[in-house]
Amino acid sequence: MEEKETAALRDAAEARLKAEPITAPASGADIDLLRLVHELQVREIELEMQNNELRQSRAEREAALARYTELYDFAPVGYLTLTADSLIEEINLTGAKLLGVERGNLMQKRFASFVVSEDQDRWARFLAGVKSQEGQEHVELRLQRRDDTVFHAQLDCVRHRVLRSGAPKVGADGTAISAAGSTLEVSIALTDISVRKGVEAKLIEATAAAEKASRAKTDFLSSMSHELRTPLNAILGFAQILESGTPPPTPSQQRDIGQILQAGWYLLELINEILDLALIESGKVMLSHEVVSLADVMFECQAMVESQAQTRGIGLSFPRSEIPYFVSADRTRVKQVLINLLFNAIKYNKPEGTVAVEYVLIPPNSIRISIRDTGVGLTPEQLTQLFQAFNRLGKEAGAEEQPCSKSSRFGCPRLIIFHHGIHDG
Repeated sequence: MEEKETAALRDAAEARLKAEPITAPASGADIDLLRLVHELQVREIELEMQNNELRQSRAEREAALARYTELYDFAPVGYLTLTADSLIEEINLTGAKLLGVERGNLMQKRFASFVVSEDQDRWARFLAGVKSQEGQEHVELRLQRRDDTVFHAQLDCVRHRVLRSGAPKVGADGTAISAAGSTLEVSIALTDISVRKGVEAKLIEATAAAEKASRAKTDFLSSMSHELRTPLNAILGFAQILESGTPPPTPSQQRDIGQILQAGWYLLELINEILDLALIESGKVMLSHEVVSLADVMFECQAMVESQAQTRGIGLSFPRSEIPYFVSADRTRVKQVLINLLFNAIKYNKPEGTVAVEYVLIPPNSIRISIRDTGVGLTPEQLTQLFQAFNRLGKEAGAEEQPCSKSSRFGCPRLIIFHHGIHDG
């Protein structure tokens, strides 16, 4: 490669010499002298061309260095280099600004002096780990500026070895700070993360406040529900006595008593739902897992909803399988979910409609229970609101409430999620 470059330089010099006007040698001059003069002229041109290339290369390097220096000094993060003794050897303007000290006054200063006292030991352990292994590591510390203000910083550090030649560097006090040969250095990218830390602190505070408010709400719902249920049970009891008393009530009285019972049962249902919701949200629902016969649960659910279905003329269809299926579940909660779905399927069905219950095996070890009815169904907009608490999806003035429906409309999906079940209704 060098031979080709030398030959190319020679050719360029020869071409330039031919193009330049030169003084012709005297006639009869010695041929050897002519060759020597020609060779000297070619060498002179070669040296001139090499000097021009060197000057151009140097100018390009200086321009590149200026660009690098500008990028280094005005980078959005601080860059600094620590010596093997953890002294600041180099730092950019951004880093000096973060530390609140003029760059010239930071050279050969111990970086640990900027670390708050509470983080000193952690910084020492971290730096020792960085020096002992390859790869980039990072740590978050609190740094203290010279004006005593403290900020949170993230330090991304990596070690590397530098080969030094020539005389050793000498510090301001005359002592050698880096010897010739191989030396260990640590490069650090310094980022101010005070804003992020402030947001994290506010988020933690907001989360704690939300959890406290949620606990207060759950306690209030539980207390309120118990306080309301006691007098409501008395009202329902006296209304039932009036309904079945002797002499029997008049048709007008019977209508009034029926309204009292209907409203009372509905209110008691809501109170029970609130209690269930409070337990679920507080995480106090205890699930008792046991081996449950699916056929037995279906038989019990069918017995509980049959009378209401007959009153409304709704046909019921339950699966009959010769193979017994057993599931690991909380029997009471499974019944609560199924009865809730069955009552709703009957309540919001069309006259003389049907309700079909099916279940299929889902590999490897699950069973999907489906409850389908012939009601009008839900619009896409209503589906998005399906699991909102206290939202009856516009059915508040719809079908008549039944006193036997004690399960939770809005607690039901929460129970399904809590129980890791699957439902399709």
